[in-house]
Amino acid sequence: PMRFNTVSFSNTSLVEYNVTSGQTIYNLPSPGYGHLSINNGTKSAGANLEVRGSLEIKSGSTFNAGSYTHSIGGNWINDGSFNAGTGTIQFNGSGAQSISGSVSTTFNHFTINKTAGALTLNRTTSISGTGTFTAGIVNSTAANLLLFNDNATATGANNGTNPSFVNGPVRKIGNDAFVFPVGKTG
Repeated sequence: PMRFNTVSFSNTSLVEYNVTSGQTIYNLPSPGYGHLSINNGTKSAGANLEVRGSLEIKSGSTFNAGSYTHSIGGNWINDGSFNAGTGTIQFNGSGAQSISGSVSTTFNHFTINKTAGALTLNRTTSISGTGTFTAGIVNSTAANLLLFNDNATATGANNGTNPSFVNGPVRKIGNDAFVFPVGKTG
């Protein structure tokens, strides 16, 4: 189209989807979103999303992840409703990250692939599909633990190349065979 410009957002920019009707969220051209805020109504991913900052799901809103892979470089803040679909949420920031909010989150597939810093759970977090530990540490506590639902699996932990594991308690639901992704550095 004529007079169409490409817009690029900085790491600190904020894009807020704030219409009460449903909206589809598409990825922005590289380098993607700075911070992404989902407010009012239901918002559905229409593509893989790259969020270099934090993703916030505000109270009264719903985020449908669909079947896409969404990369989060900042914090995950869930004060609303998250529908994981068959998608993957990947935490790939280069500094400290957290999962927090007033509502616990259940991810379908969860990947940690961090070059530095840890991912700290400030809310109990569940995985229904696969937890993939590529690089980076997940910090959990007895009050904010990592929970693998029935039939969920974990892969890649303590892979020897890039230390990746849960530093703290993990709980598994069900009676299927399971290798707990816990460990320590050194």
